[in-house]
Amino acid sequence: MHPLVDSPSGNGAVVNSGLSLIGCMNIFRSRISKRDDWARLITSAPDQIALTAPKLDSVPFPQVMVARCHAEGETGVSFVLRGPQRPTTFGLGFIDLNSKATYQLGLIDGKGQRKSLVNGIRSDENGRAIVRVEVGDRSEFELLVAT
Repeated sequence: MHPLVDSPSGNGAVVNSGLSLIGCMNIFRSRISKRDDWARLITSAPDQIALTAPKLDSVPFPQVMVARCHAEGETGVSFVLRGPQRPTTFGLGFIDLNSKATYQLGLIDGKGQRKSLVNGIRSDENGRAIVRVEVGDRSEFELLVAT
């Protein structure tokens, strides 16, 4: 067999050792077709929680790219950004925030520990907010309703 190993690109992805990119792609495609995951993704209605949760709306592409973004219940969002190797401050835009709620943006370190970065985030009347934060090579964030 061809075991899964870390990608030589160092981007955190995994690949099947000893296979070409096309070979890896074919294995991936067979995995998602086997359980009808792809068909369900295309034909199913969007998840209601994802529709009501806050969303990361804008990042300064191409300096910053979104590697992952998931709703955290109906009131939060977690996301991973890939940015420059030297941490730089950028503005991140959010939409669908509850205008009556106050939010907190936290940074998740490599050990899974949360560090509060920005407190007291409030949206405008349209549910939008822009937050300036430092983004490095790989930065994991979590926007949650402040408790």
